[in-house]
Amino acid sequence: MFKSSNKIVLSLFLSAILVLGFSSLNEAFSHASGKTINSGVGTPTIDGSITGSEWSTAGTLDFNAKVFGGGPTPARIFVMNDANNLYVAIRVDRTALDGFNFANVVFDSDHGAESSREIGDESFELFNTGFRDFYWTGTTSFLDTSDGGTNDGSGARANNGVVTVYELSHPLDSTDDTHDFSLGVGNTVGVTFVVVFGTTLGTTTTTFFPAGASNPSLYGDIVLSGVDTTAPTITSGTTTSTTTIDLIASEFVTSTAAPADFTVNGIGVNTVGTVSTSGKDITLTLSSGSMSDTDIITVDYTLA
Repeated sequence: MFKSSNKIVLSLFLSAILVLGFSSLNEAFSHASGKTINSGVGTPTIDGSITGSEWSTAGTLDFNAKVFGGGPTPARIFVMNDANNLYVAIRVDRTALDGFNFANVVFDSDHGAESSREIGDESFELFNTGFRDFYWTGTTSFLDTSDGGTNDGSGARANNGVVTVYELSHPLDSTDDTHDFSLGVGNTVGVTFVVVFGTTLGTTTTTFFPAGASNPSLYGDIVLSGVDTTAPTITSGTTTSTTTIDLIASEFVTSTAAPADFTVNGIGVNTVGTVSTSGKDITLTLSSGSMSDTDIITVDYTLA
């Protein structure tokens, strides 16, 4: 939990407006033009379904997936991250779960855009038997656990009669440094996606998007989102009556803000009885004491 502790000085019935501006630019070399996914910030439930708003902040990219015995079918990739994990979902239009099917995500871990994969390049997949974590040995993809490493991540898949969904997660920076990538928010990593559909292992059709796994220079990119670690601050405030104060925060405030987080200092003793929040708006109501038009009011606060 990130918190800020500070104070703001108010004059009764006088509001001050402070406008803050912030801009950032994150430029990254792109492997394949037009195939960059800007990851959204979020933490989905890994259960094989995309429901509600859990993936609403995700970066997305559409493609056509080949299916065994049929033509191309619409598919969409979703990407999010939080401070600790990368999350990928792949949704494919399918009326039933194929007898043999899996999704694989392959990375150019150092974002070098080389013409061939390098030793240690990360990949992970959701296979018929579950989630599996791999690294590139120089000649093949090898299970991390077969080389003394760990199976870092999780995955789930399901079909609801309309779409098949694969959801996968992997730590941005696990403790298995020999086999896993080490990424941080704001980093860019090369990536290609693989989906396989068929009836058995020997009767399948494979789609690589945007490129085959063997040539990282043709991969797309994931740009990891920065995760906000700065607590909100109070930017302005207005005393709207002798017992209420309206404050404006720099960003959305959690609903856990409590009277104990605020101290109102003026003439006499003022005790905050209730706190209500709505987005960036905070309203304090005093349970004892009052403010007069000659008071200079100071509000000490701690926000998360």
